Amino acid sequence: MQKDRNKQNGMQNVYITVSNALDQSDKTRIEVARDLTVAQAVRQEGLAPAGAFDVFDASGRVVSDQMASQLADENVYVGVQKVAGGAEWDAGWGAGGAIAVEPAVDAQDELPSKGICFVSSFDEDCRNTVIPGEDDTVRAVGKASGLVPRDGSPWDVYDDMGRVITDEPAEKYIGQTLWINASAVGGGAGLPISRLGELRTDYPSLQVVRQHVSGDDTQMIVVNLPDNNNRTKNGHYQVAVHVTDPLNHVPVTYVLNIDDVSQRRYILAGGTSGAGYDQSQSTLPGTNNPAWWVCHGSFAGMFNALPRDAITRMGAYLNHIISVLNS
Repeated sequence: MQKDRNKQNGMQNVYITVSNALDQSDKTRIEVARDLTVAQAVRQEGLAPAGAFDVFDASGRVVSDQMASQLADENVYVGVQKVAGGAEWDAGWGAGGAIAVEPAVDAQDELPSKGICFVSSFDEDCRNTVIPGEDDTVRAVGKASGLVPRDGSPWDVYDDMGRVITDEPAEKYIGQTLWINASAVGGGAGLPISRLGELRTDYPSLQVVRQHVSGDDTQMIVVNLPDNNNRTKNGHYQVAVHVTDPLNHVPVTYVLNIDDVSQRRYILAGGTSGAGYDQSQSTLPGTNNPAWWVCHGSFAGMFNALPRDAITRMGAYLNHIISVLNS
């Protein structure tokens, strides 16, 4: 391989840490030739999924065609290919932007103009194209795709903007790709998506979790927060912040990259502390994954004293969580 030839010729290879975009606990550090593209390096090391894929950096940008030398010692994420015009990958757990994976069956070459392509966020390797009947709803066609959860848990269908379209007429979405995921979480308003750019100034990795989008708001974001004390493998905590009603309730923060954390100070199993201010859940909201909660202490007084503006409060809250994680 090229990296072996590089060694023989005295040329320096580079190291990149590769993770699965939908299961970021699965990490592999690889040594690759610096003059390969990132996508070529991933494919050469046998870490590419079947079919079309893209490689993303920590902020969600597609870096598939960048040279490996430009991503030396960085973390990259291999996921299903970004569809042109779609949203960037978000750092959630299958609630990402545009997804396209290999068909689950061979007879998958139906004309796009006749069918709807469904992608399962429960299993990244599954998609099926279904031709809807004249009066079918999106729910009926999604169920026919065979990609809905088998345990009977509630599910919804989302378009490429993260909107729930489960009960809309299927004919409106012929020729499009839709995503089947856990049912959207209802409740308070959450954070206005149109204003998240104000937070990204300080937190460029911030992403929206698709299944928690309702209308123009989101009730969950994923963001990387700095580790200043070398308590994580990659220098940051990746957290999901559950924001059900930012004008009346303190958000809840969960650590996603718990396996990277060497010292879990103030990080507790969700719902176990017994404190009156502990509103965490035992599983990450919208999933069956065990939750690891950041104990933010009795922060409600300070939080409620802040201006009644969702983005202002979220900025102050994230600063507090950084302080807790690094204390």
